[in-house]
Amino acid sequence: MGAAFYVVLEREIEDFDSSMNGKPLGHLPYDENDVDILTSIAKTIGVKSLMEYSSADPDQIIGMIFDGDPAEAPLELRNRIPPTEWFAAEDGLAAARALLHYLQAHPDFIPTPEDISWNFQESVEADLQDLERILERAQQEGVRWYLGGDC
Repeated sequence: MGAAFYVVLEREIEDFDSSMNGKPLGHLPYDENDVDILTSIAKTIGVKSLMEYSSADPDQIIGMIFDGDPAEAPLELRNRIPPTEWFAAEDGLAAARALLHYLQAHPDFIPTPEDISWNFQESVEADLQDLERILERAQQEGVRWYLGGDC
């Protein structure tokens, strides 16, 4: 499992661990419409998909494309990379809670891939619980966020 999602906070919250596993969210199965299962659930229950909260640091994107210091990348490349988009914690919190509630009400909704020996849905729920914990604290502290990803 290589892909993973994680929360990026606009500023660090002192004495708070904002880490999460994120690998289950990075390995969600897709439905018949080639949409990840949580996005499909979000559409069904009328909340934003977690993917709508994804963004990235432009320097990181440039670093993946351009070999060298991002500040030395061609202006044309730098101008094509969108700025980081930050989101209110309460918006993501509503989506995370709704998705978690749905999965808890529908045990075994997410199938466990054949190459995994544990209950995959429980791992996804654990990621959503971590996301909820992080966004609750971010909301209390007035800190914006985005969902980042590694491949």
